[in-house]
Amino acid sequence: SDFLDKLDNLVKTYLTTKWTLATPAIGSNPASQIQINNFAYDRHRTYYIKITEGKSKIENHTVRQRVYQFETPIEFECTVRRLSKGEAFAELNNIINELLRILGEYQREDIFGVQGITFDSITPLGNDGPGKTVWSRTLKVILTYYKVDKQ
Repeated sequence: SDFLDKLDNLVKTYLTTKWTLATPAIGSNPASQIQINNFAYDRHRTYYIKITEGKSKIENHTVRQRVYQFETPIEFECTVRRLSKGEAFAELNNIINELLRILGEYQREDIFGVQGITFDSITPLGNDGPGKTVWSRTLKVILTYYKVDKQ
């Protein structure tokens, strides 16, 4: 069957329900809490996770059974704004560690239709250039799910 919502929205809902980290917590206060969405970072938030769904790859087609295996990359771009240099990035590390914990404990069908999650890559700490106030890391995972051709 088809997904109940866009895949990035399903992932966002899953992360929000499983998030247990106290600092920073997920919430609606842009100054002290993490916001999660699928739009670009707007520099008004202190903590932000952008979820991006990549192009799905059809990995397997079972002949005569009309079953397709899809692998869809999902990127979590984690952003932290800091106004002073040399500051520790404990919050950014906490965000990455919490994502690793949640996704590492994933069980089949925790997200409707998704059979498994595979870790793909993580980028090193980077900043936005001359101002050096926005720091980010990106975690990429692969979601595996199956679809049946109902013809």
